[in-house]
Amino acid sequence: DTEHRRRSIYIFARRNLRFPMFDVFDRPDSNLSCSRRDESTTALQSLTLLNSSFSSRVSQDLAKRVATEYNQTDERIHRLYTLLFSRPPSDQERDMGLKFLRTANNELSHYCLALLNTNEAIYID
Repeated sequence: DTEHRRRSIYIFARRNLRFPMFDVFDRPDSNLSCSRRDESTTALQSLTLLNSSFSSRVSQDLAKRVATEYNQTDERIHRLYTLLFSRPPSDQERDMGLKFLRTANNELSHYCLALLNTNEAIYID
């Protein structure tokens, strides 16, 4: 159970210990040879990323980190974009972030969860 927080590339695969998130994201069967991974995008994957305890924990940890580093909302938004995307937010992204945080009662963890579920965070182009 302690291994569930590690990156998947470092996890020792055991046949009798399944990781639920891996099953949602097309984990290959460890009993069969796998020359090529299938790619899929399903509603279950999106729901898992939005509602899983893992996603919630990661977004809360990220929000705590940014909140302890910066007091101003603008600075927090800039830091989140730097951490997640290695770039500053555009003016439009900054404005959307400020609006989101105003309407979400300044709930930074919800904003972090939203950013973690953007295409830029999930897919590699």
